Amino acid sequence: ALFRLTGPGARDALAKGAPMDLSPGAFGPGEVRRTHLGQVAALIRMVSAGPDVFELLCFRSVAEHVERWLDAATTPGRAPAVL
Repeated sequence: ALFRLTGPGARDALAKGAPMDLSPGAFGPGEVRRTHLGQVAALIRMVSAGPDVFELLCFRSVAEHVERWLDAATTPGRAPAVL
C-alpha cells in the first residue's frame, strides 16, 4: 500500500514512529530508507522538499493499521499507538 504525506508536519509525523534521522540534512529529496513505522516494516521516500512530500510503502496486510497510525500521528494532540 502506498501513502503520501505532504506539508510542513509530514516529517514530524513520520518521526513519531520511524527510528531514523528525518532531519533535512540527513534525509532529502530522492532519498529512500527501509525502516519500521511503529512495529510495521515500511519504506519511506522523500519525493520533494518545500513543501515536504513523502511516500510511505507498506504491505497491504497492514495498510489499515498504518492508515490509523498515520491519522493519529498527523492529528494535533494525538499520539499514535504502537502497532
